[in-house]
Amino acid sequence: IKDGIKIVYKSFLDMPIKEDLISGLLTALNQFVFSEFNQPIDSIDMGGLLWVYSHVIEQNLLFVAADTKDANTYNLKSRLDFIKRLFLESFGNLSENWDGNIDMFKPFEDSIEKYYYDWQTAENLETFAQFFDFIRVIQQIIIMINKVIDNQIDTNKQDRIYVEMENIIGYFKTNT
Repeated sequence: IKDGIKIVYKSFLDMPIKEDLISGLLTALNQFVFSEFNQPIDSIDMGGLLWVYSHVIEQNLLFVAADTKDANTYNLKSRLDFIKRLFLESFGNLSENWDGNIDMFKPFEDSIEKYYYDWQTAENLETFAQFFDFIRVIQQIIIMINKVIDNQIDTNKQDRIYVEMENIIGYFKTNT
């Protein structure tokens, strides 16, 4: 948003939002908070979404990202800052060289989309990594149990325990 005008907008949420109205509202809200409290908005919880702000005060640019309330604020803010840096690298100082035509920014939406899907893929991989970390912990526990069984329990009882363990593993294999 520059001077209250939406210059780039990309939504990944299925919500019927009027881009120009929300841009004006977010800008007005930020200006109100800045004039009353002498600091810009960092983030707000509004309309079932978490909204994070990032500013380039000298260019009167406002970058805003929104996600569901359960989103990680730090990740959302970091991603928005990355998009802001990418935008500034792509378009420079808008106060000097922008004629008011927003069509020049349209291709930047593709960049946002690309990074969004890259971040989604990374989040999915992180979930898998956490799952494999959990499996590694379970494996370590089983190794420790095996050592206890081998060193502390007589041979006849060991065989019964191992048979029971195999039965439990077999149960999980057939029911998953």
